[in-house]
Amino acid sequence: MTINLENIDGVDLRATSGNGEVSVYIPKPNGGWQSGEDFAVDQYGGLIMDKWDALINQGKRPKFFGHELTDNGFVDATIYLQGTSAYAPERYKQLGRWLYLNKDGIRKVIEPTAFEQLVLNILDKLSD
Repeated sequence: MTINLENIDGVDLRATSGNGEVSVYIPKPNGGWQSGEDFAVDQYGGLIMDKWDALINQGKRPKFFGHELTDNGFVDATIYLQGTSAYAPERYKQLGRWLYLNKDGIRKVIEPTAFEQLVLNILDKLSD
């Protein structure tokens, strides 16, 4: 499964998963793809949680490869953990609970449509 991570620079930044890992890629200047970082799904969940915490508490916008993600790009990166949750179900639940407990802070720092997308895809799934 591969997703594009929308960012303010318009760079074709991608995340892909397989075999319990998440990899983030960026295009090479002369073509092809440069692998940036590989994470075990559990590590990726922790990274996403840390990025949310930094956004809420420090106003620090999330970045991959130095490219700042848009609100929608960050929500997509967060939702992406749902698709890999079979490899780290406890980390997914932990992230979901953390997001739920911090929903008021999240609502203040991202666009309303991005917040709605997050709620529909992560927070509502906690009861499943």
